[in-house]
Amino acid sequence: METQAEAERMFVRWLSTQDPRAMIRSRARVAILSDQAARTTFLTETYTRVLPDIAATRARQTEYATRMVRTHLAIYHPWVNATGLRALDGAEARIAEFSSTGYSAAAAKDRDKVPFDTGAGGVVPEDRTFVAELAVSALSPVARERAARAVTDGTDAAIAEFLLYRWAISAEVDIEVFRTDHVAAEFVRWTDVRDAVVAAESAEQLARDAVGDAAEPARAEAVRAWEAVGAQASPALAAWAAHQESTQVQIDDWQRTATTAATSTSPTWRLLKVDAPAVRKLWLAEQKNAAARTAWWTAVNEHALARVAALTTPAV
Repeated sequence: METQAEAERMFVRWLSTQDPRAMIRSRARVAILSDQAARTTFLTETYTRVLPDIAATRARQTEYATRMVRTHLAIYHPWVNATGLRALDGAEARIAEFSSTGYSAAAAKDRDKVPFDTGAGGVVPEDRTFVAELAVSALSPVARERAARAVTDGTDAAIAEFLLYRWAISAEVDIEVFRTDHVAAEFVRWTDVRDAVVAAESAEQLARDAVGDAAEPARAEAVRAWEAVGAQASPALAAWAAHQESTQVQIDDWQRTATTAATSTSPTWRLLKVDAPAVRKLWLAEQKNAAARTAWWTAVNEHALARVAALTTPAV
């Protein structure tokens, strides 16, 4: 098993790529490029401290996009209005992009009178039927809600908007929520097991140093400490096994969507021919991540079992 410093470096590196929140990833990358003290500070202080900043930033971006949509009516500013509404429906990266460059780019199109096509002209009866079915049976609750919104609106433009943009945008939200929840849970688990390993190593060292009547109680305490490490590994392994099962369901679902998009002749499916395989690839990456974390927790569990065995096996 790696040293404490190595474990911290590896976990900070993992957060720098796996946490969906840009501010966390950025701070983690800075910590990686710094010294061990900076990485420890990131894990013990910075990670938690920036969470309110992340929420405040998202709130400001949401307020900005809402204001731009409200003040840029679709009849006069179709690009800004549509781009802003999509940002409000999207994940962190999409609404951040609207706040930084998306609004300006859309406003330039409106100013230059670039034709805006709602896609309504490409809707066929099968599209309307398909979206109505998704409003009831889509795997994603976000997709169900947005499909239902399109059905309630009733216009061809709303059906086209869902198939061209909002379905894939719903997947962005699904992945963001999924990753945020699992990364947050893993941060707690990793922090707890790090403390447990430190305590177990300290207890084992005390057992080695103990002599006379103090030896047996010290050894028993070390055994309990390593058993506590193993006890934390078991639920973590179960959580990541469930993670892999969930990602497989998503992978299969988006494979079906990609197949449908590939064979569809409706113009409203043209973007999904690219977006659906891309979303499936993101879920595959989540599954790969889960496998890597499973391997790490397996190593923790095996190390704890080995230390218990070493402490309980009589010397020959």
